[in-house]
Amino acid sequence: MAEILELDANGRNVAGARDDSSNEVINLYSDGTSKTLRINNWVWNTSSLAWERMKQPSLELTGDLTVTLGDVERLLAHRYYLEHRREFDALGRLEYEGWHTTFGAATNAAGWLIKKYLYDAMTENCVRERTYENVAATWDGRAGYF
Repeated sequence: MAEILELDANGRNVAGARDDSSNEVINLYSDGTSKTLRINNWVWNTSSLAWERMKQPSLELTGDLTVTLGDVERLLAHRYYLEHRREFDALGRLEYEGWHTTFGAATNAAGWLIKKYLYDAMTENCVRERTYENVAATWDGRAGYF
């Protein structure tokens, strides 16, 4: 467990640590290459009434974990969409916005990510955004998705 052991010559606190197995005071060193310092956090276990090293939670993953290019494109979304379209309503407010991964994609091409913006009638502020993403979505069919 890290603790303040002493003050250095300039009056600054010097942090030390205790060895996991012997509980002896040891010096803290950082890795010279990566400049990282290993820190162990300790937590109070209310069952055993003792300090224990905190362990990071782990997750058991099973099944098919294959990642496809389409998964990556959707994950990175706006950074990699090459075609972008906007449509405004009669009052000049943004009504639909769409993105496609292919530059110059046709409006009837499948694979559009489409967002619809809804506005408050009194304040004219945007109050809701709805997103439609489907591999078969086309820009031409946007009104029927919402």
